[in-house]
Amino acid sequence: MKRARGSERIKRRITCELVSEGRRYRGIVLDLSETGVFVQTEATPAPGSRLRLSFHAGDGTGFDVEASVARRQVAPPQLATVVRGGLGLRVHAPPPAYFELMRMSGSAAAAAASGAGGSPAAPRAPSPAGAPGRAPAAAPAAPEPPPGDPFRVRVKQSSGPRSRTVEVRAKSPDEAARRALAELGSGWEVLRVERG
Repeated sequence: MKRARGSERIKRRITCELVSEGRRYRGIVLDLSETGVFVQTEATPAPGSRLRLSFHAGDGTGFDVEASVARRQVAPPQLATVVRGGLGLRVHAPPPAYFELMRMSGSAAAAAASGAGGSPAAPRAPSPAGAPGRAPAAAPAAPEPPPGDPFRVRVKQSSGPRSRTVEVRAKSPDEAARRALAELGSGWEVLRVERG
């Protein structure tokens, strides 16, 4: 049975940055509420750890939210394309800009957080690094798309009847086959590769 959460979760896809123990990680907010967020990320701080979650607008404004790790969802490498790993974060004293981001429609929130639209809050002057509730002096660069063309790689278990299709980006069909097998691990063989 699912555990009831304290407040309604609102689905969003908003890019963000996490700062934990001096290291920066990129993330995507998948849902948020008045008390917390779920962020898809490669960061793996322990439950209870405190960190800073930063939202940036394209004009250099934004805001930070102090949070602690409530739960950690780790996806096995073989299922990374199907199951999303990430962190359930409990937010602490979020600024008004956080609640404004919750109230925006999904497309407006994503545009505001990515810089395509206005800022989710009134612009703030950059403050010293590490100051809670303020934007850092410079926004991080946008992530680069993976190199190559999309491919669909059909694979089957080496010693079993199961088969599946894996979608990857690569520069050639041979590279696509190698990437698919690397993603799945041992025990699989390629049946065919198609451009996607």
